[in-house]
Amino acid sequence: MRKDLLTLTLAPLLLVSCSCSHREASPAAHPSAPASAPSAATGSASAASPVDATIRPVNAADASNPADPGQTLRVTVLDARSRAGVYHAGLSLAGSKSLQWTDRQGRYAWSGGGFPSAGSIEIRCPALRAEVGRKLKTLAYELRGQTTALEASIDAAACIEPPETSSPGPFAGTFFPYYGHGAFVPCAGMPAAAAFYGNAKAAWVNLSAAADAQMGKLRGAAGIDAGSERPLHIEGSGTLIGPGGYGTQGAFAYRLEVDTVASASASFPEGCPQASLP
Repeated sequence: MRKDLLTLTLAPLLLVSCSCSHREASPAAHPSAPASAPSAATGSASAASPVDATIRPVNAADASNPADPGQTLRVTVLDARSRAGVYHAGLSLAGSKSLQWTDRQGRYAWSGGGFPSAGSIEIRCPALRAEVGRKLKTLAYELRGQTTALEASIDAAACIEPPETSSPGPFAGTFFPYYGHGAFVPCAGMPAAAAFYGNAKAAWVNLSAAADAQMGKLRGAAGIDAGSERPLHIEGSGTLIGPGGYGTQGAFAYRLEVDTVASASASFPEGCPQASLP
């Protein structure tokens, strides 16, 4: 690879909050902006008072035994410093693909039955440009009586979303073609800011019309079938945008807008080995 070829990188990030228009900003995303204090949970809890629990082994019998329709599991997520409710923190029951978010008091409740009577809850940072941020902790629970209420404390200062930046320039790395778009991993790896969303696997790729035509010619010259999803080493120019949630279901922390593709090969140079997708 030429020494003057630079992979796309981001400038140092300033930790500031985002006020994106498509989602309402979290009043408790920073300790200096507390939300209203959460109201007390009612009913019988799984302990004498709500606790910030750690994960415990759960019996297979517990996990497969669903809650009764009349049982409720209530969780309140608080900022460890201000004790204010954390708005829009992501919650998911372990083993479930379903995602929920806390209200302005940091609360959410599962009810109506169907969920496991014992298990654990994954708690994630709130985010504005993606569904959620990275996972912070796991809270164990076991239903007892009609209502089980738990609290979890998180460091809201560690959940300040990095700003979205746009970095134009040359790029080089592994391209995974599919669905008319693709995924891309730079030779130097993904920017560190992708870790905020717990997703640093690749950047979503949008090819301009010119870049798409160039890619087709280069693939043909290399004897690579147009429908092949074989990973390629590509070099070109474009703009890396992020971090946030991009591509299919917002599963990519960055987006690469490709203007030109200068080279594409099924062979990878020594200084830029083929990357992999998890």
